[in-house]
Formats: sequence, C-alpha cells, structure tokens
Amino acid sequence: MLVFRSLRFTGVFPRKTNVCRLIFTHDSYADADSQAIKFSPDRLVRVYGFGVAATGALGMKQYIEPKRSLPFRPRFTVSVPTHLNYMSVNSIDVKSIACGYGFTTFIGSHPTMKRAVYGCGINSDGQLGVQTNQIHGSISESFDVSVVPEPHVIPIPQEEGFLPLLASCGRAHSIIVLQNTNSTHAVLFSLGNNTYGQCAREVIEGEIFTAANAQVTKVLLPPELEIIKQVECGQDHTLVLSSKGEVFSAGLSTDGQTGLGSTDSVDKLTKIGGALDGLHVKQVSSRGDTALALTECGRVFAWGNNEYSQIWPVTDEVQVLEPIELPIHQCLANLGLGRVTQVAAAGSMCGLLDEHGHVLVWGFGCLGLGPKTLHCSKPTLIPPALFSPALPFSDNRITDLVPGLHHFIARSSCGLLWSWGAPRGGLACLGLGRNSTSSTQDATKNVQTYPVPLSLPGEALKVACGPFYSSKKLCHSSTFYLQAYSGFRSRLLPVCLRCSYSQAPTVKRCYYAVLEVSPTASSDVIRTAYYTKCKATHPDVASTDSKDFLEVNEAYTVLMNPELRRAYDNTRRIVQHEGNDLSSFFSCSPDGPKITFDRASEIFHARKFRRRFSEAPWPDCQLNSNKDALRW
Repeated sequence: MLVFRSLRFTGVFPRKTNVCRLIFTHDSYADADSQAIKFSPDRLVRVYGFGVAATGALGMKQYIEPKRSLPFRPRFTVSVPTHLNYMSVNSIDVKSIACGYGFTTFIGSHPTMKRAVYGCGINSDGQLGVQTNQIHGSISESFDVSVVPEPHVIPIPQEEGFLPLLASCGRAHSIIVLQNTNSTHAVLFSLGNNTYGQCAREVIEGEIFTAANAQVTKVLLPPELEIIKQVECGQDHTLVLSSKGEVFSAGLSTDGQTGLGSTDSVDKLTKIGGALDGLHVKQVSSRGDTALALTECGRVFAWGNNEYSQIWPVTDEVQVLEPIELPIHQCLANLGLGRVTQVAAAGSMCGLLDEHGHVLVWGFGCLGLGPKTLHCSKPTLIPPALFSPALPFSDNRITDLVPGLHHFIARSSCGLLWSWGAPRGGLACLGLGRNSTSSTQDATKNVQTYPVPLSLPGEALKVACGPFYSSKKLCHSSTFYLQAYSGFRSRLLPVCLRCSYSQAPTVKRCYYAVLEVSPTASSDVIRTAYYTKCKATHPDVASTDSKDFLEVNEAYTVLMNPELRRAYDNTRRIVQHEGNDLSSFFSCSPDGPKITFDRASEIFHARKFRRRFSEAPWPDCQLNSNKDALRW
C-alpha cells in the first residue's frame, strides 16, 4: 500500500533539541533504520511503508540483503509503518508514489537534479526499466526473478522541458506521464509486460519480457488526448483520463474491463463511449478487473467483472462490457447521502465516499461491516462510529478511500488512517502491527472485518495501496508509504510527549488512567475501555469540550501499538519518582517540549542507561549539576 503522510506546518518550528533527536535517531523511539537520520528543518519529506518486504517493493534493502555490521535480519513482512530512509538520506523530495504487484515507482526531485522516476521491487518483466543494481534469483527451475532492493532511477528518455507528473502500476506493467512545463502537452511512456496490449503498444507474438531486454515505449496518443489528468492501471489493463473528462482504455478485456463493448484485448488507447458519452468524468478507479467512474455531477458508472454483484443493476451477466450507471441515491434515499466525491474499486468489492464523510461498500469480502457480513449486493453504510473521531459532517471527516486488491484504507482530513480487509499478503499488509498465523484453525484471525485505526508518527497526506497477491512460489507485496514534513503539528509522539505550542504549559495524564485500565491490560480490554470512554466523552453527548475525547483517542493510539506501548512503559518506569504521577514530569511550553528529572544524575549515570544511549550523542543536552536537573 502506498500513502503520503505529512506533519503540516503550524507556524512554529520546533527547536533542534534532544526531544526531536529522540524521534529520529534512537531505535526505541523512532524507526530502527533511522540512526543516520538527524532532525533538520530542511528535510520536509519522510516516506513510510509496510507490507511484504521480500519482493523489495518497500525499498528497504536492509531486510533483503542485510549487512553483517548492521543489526538487521531478512524479513518477509513489515507489519508496522517503517521509514524508508533512502529518500531522506539522498534528499529526494517525493511527489507521488504508485504500487504494483511487488514493485513500486516514485516521482521525486533532488536538489541538484531535475525531477525523475525511481523504482524498486520486482523487475522480472522490465516494469522498472533497465536496472544495473539488481538481485537475481531462481524460485523454481523455470521461474527466475530480478529484484531492485532499493529505489533507483528508471531511465526514461525525457525531452527538453518535460518532467514526470503521473504514474500507475499494474500486475507487471507501469505507465508514466510526462508533462511539458511550458505548455499543457503530455507524453506517455509504458514499461513492462505487454502480452495483452496493456502497455498501449502493438502486441508482438512470442515477445519475451525480462529485465535484460526491458523496453521503455513512447505511446502514440489519440489526437483528442492532449492533457492527461489521471492514469489507472488494473491488473492487465490501463485507463487514462483526459482533462476533458474522457476515458481511454487498453489491455485485457476478458471481463469487459476496457469498457469497449467487447472481450477482445486492445493494444492502443481507445475512447470509452456508451453511457459516458457527453459526460465529464473526474475520477476512475480499478485495481482488479472491475472499473468505476465518477462524473463531475456525482454520478457513478461501472463496467468489467460482475461476479460478486459489484455492478448490481445487471443481474444476469458476470461480465459487463460497457459502462452502466449505478443508481446510488435511489438505493440510499433514507440516508440523506451527499454528493459522491470518490469511488474505489478493489478486486471483488467496491466503495465510495460522499461529501459528508460517509463510507459505503458493496461486493464480496471483508467489507468493513463485521465478520457476519461478507457480501452486499448494494451499497451499505459502514457505521460512522467506527471512524471516530472522524465523524460525518465534522471538520475531521473521512476524505479519502483508497483500495487495494482485497482491502481498503480510509484517511481523514487531519491525517488519521483506518484499514480493513483480507490481503493475500497477510495482516502485515494492513499496518496494524499483526502478522497472519499459518494455522488453519485460526484462519479467521487473518482477516480484519471492520476498520481499525493505524498508529502513525504524524499526519497522513496521501495513501497508495498495491494489490496483494501470494502463492508458495512468489508473494507480491503492497506497500504503504507516508510523507512527513518537519513542521510539527500535535500528533508527533516520540515516547509519551505530545508537542503542543499553546501559550500555557500542558500536563498529560497517564494513558492507563485515561482509559481506566491496568498497566497489564490486554489489547481486547483496552479496546473495550476505549469504546466505552469514547461514547462517554464524545462532544455530541458530553457537556464538556472535546479535550477529554481527544485525550482518550491519544491514549488508545499509543497503547494499541506494541512498539509505542513498550517505549511508553519503559519511560514510565524510568521517570517514576517516589509515587508521584508521571504527568508531573512532562510539560510543553511555547518554546517546545521539556522534561525535568529531580534525580537526573542518578538516572543519567546508570550503566545500563549510558550503554543504551551511547550511540546517539546529544550535543544540545545540558546537565545542571547545581539543580541536578536535565532540561531539553
């Protein structure tokens, strides 16, 4: 899965203090691979990912080829958002990310270079172009695989004045759009497997696709397609949306996914007509073999695979060859649905989002409606309370719904994320800190049937999900990426500190006391307590302001994440002082966060403490021996 995340600038830059260094340099309080990343106000973008790491799609080389000098071991999956430090180390400002089946493309710019396209992951069909830094291996006698373990530039012939603007990835092909900086003219390039014409070039009989003979082809565009607004790659087909609201398609069409009225494959971009004639389409979505289109006036159209009632007006066909309008508002007349703002087509399930923040789903799979509802023939509302505090009609409502092949991720306007589904790559692909079990008796534990919030170190700006597909031979991954800016907002949690730039100091209560649970409480107990406290403190039902409600959500975010909870518990033990409450040691002033220990020398000179922090020097740390206090 891919996501962009950011800490939006609030007008106050944080001081370059040890609190900030704890966030970025120490493995107990930040990412395990970020020892080399120092805090810098100039470093704006941070990219995070989770999912299957074995394919290289996460761009984390240390988990594929670990060095003996580093404390890393090969890992098949990464179950929590993990920092991709390659971009930060090389000062690459990432603009957009796209995920395919086990590979990822990035569009980013370097301070001394013009904008370029980077790629990592599986390159067995040349979907990442010609790459020299590859790992070659054999999964079986007849199946070889080439992997690019970390992001590298994809060589694309760039004409003068053209820069990469858009990218999308399918099962084994990539589409990249370059835009002229001085005009609105666009150029489209395709890479990878073209067996069905998905690269929008002529299909060559018997053509062999390998990393060694990778081809980058400039696609011949139709005369009416001058400005490209969006590109969307399904499994083996490609959709292109023009600025005029016209949709063009190419590739495999056995399920009618090209929308051209035929099951024959097409090897050149062709305009989709039918019900879309004369309408202005503003968004298309297709991760599998079903496609959805949303018009400017809020009408929804669908075509392609209909095996699971994704296109419910058609009941006697499993392949819909031309666009059909879905009567969304007729099905939900009693709900008071607002204008549809986004559509999301996964493999066997679909979803949409309205202007008020309602999320509706239909189809087959883990829809987010609980374990007893795995099939809906018509759009059904996911209970808004599951997205608390991102409730409909609020300023923090859901604004993005991103599909994978078997899962969804929802994002609120302030950067909170929820994920649910049954990804083929396992629960690690949901970023919830859990891995799937191999026991068939516990198979029900390998799915997430309702939305669960993710624990993030900042605000998510954009999410990109890749299709999850696995087999015993090869497991394609989906990655989740996060972009973060160094302008801090109040959601960055190094341990148990919350940065707040209010004019008065803020005192934080113990998170266990907030939820009224014991420090040894299990995740189920914490979740139950969280739902109870949410109902009691929600601004709609409580007479007080939203401070208590936000505090409950903050406590839940930390205590439900194993790594954050472990760091929080360690800090509670360190600063425990003669039975006093933890909150008295932490405060936040207009100059930034600070912490005071009355017996800092006793803590600071402890052998275990010194050995643990010896790797990361703290030049800004000042120890006042007279007051025996450590201030940041």
